[in-house]
Amino acid sequence: MEFEVNRNNCDAVKHATRKRIWDEMERRQLVRYPLPLQGRIPNFNDSRAAAFNLCSTPEYRRAKVIKVHPSLNAAWIRGLSLKHGKTLLVPPLPGNRFLYFRLNRRDLPRDINWSYVASKRGFNQYGTPLSLKDIPRVDLVVVASVACTRAGPRVGKGKGYGEVEYGTVFFIKFRTVSSEYDLQNKYHGRYHRDST
Repeated sequence: MEFEVNRNNCDAVKHATRKRIWDEMERRQLVRYPLPLQGRIPNFNDSRAAAFNLCSTPEYRRAKVIKVHPSLNAAWIRGLSLKHGKTLLVPPLPGNRFLYFRLNRRDLPRDINWSYVASKRGFNQYGTPLSLKDIPRVDLVVVASVACTRAGPRVGKGKGYGEVEYGTVFFIKFRTVSSEYDLQNKYHGRYHRDST
């Protein structure tokens, strides 16, 4: 289903797109916990495969500092980034007085459980809070999405968190990717590379 978007209907189109994706993903059982999906970033079944796909890209291999959203579907990306020696930036949950947690493999215990440290509880425990002045140059940004176009624009869950995260590092040169499922962008379990 295609929509023609203009200034007068942009919010309505975004809302309809989110609802269609959420409903269809639940109906087809393409997502895991948490459910119901409405109001959430989809924790899609192929998030592990999508993470490994991202790790095979030249943009990922070149990146030293990666900013990854805190949603469940990005846990594999966060864990693999740390395991591969990347510096990881993750936004905290709303209500904190800092902008990002920084995690780095060299600062973690040698016997760390990567899936634990990549979880919300783990990065809250092991992450170092950063203020704006402490944010390093970001090489790659992984953005949470409910839906994406083939050209790259995305729709999140409608709370504005992604825009705040994106805006925080906008002045720093970086590459953006978004985790996608086939219903979200018709590229089953792949990553879209931004043209910037």
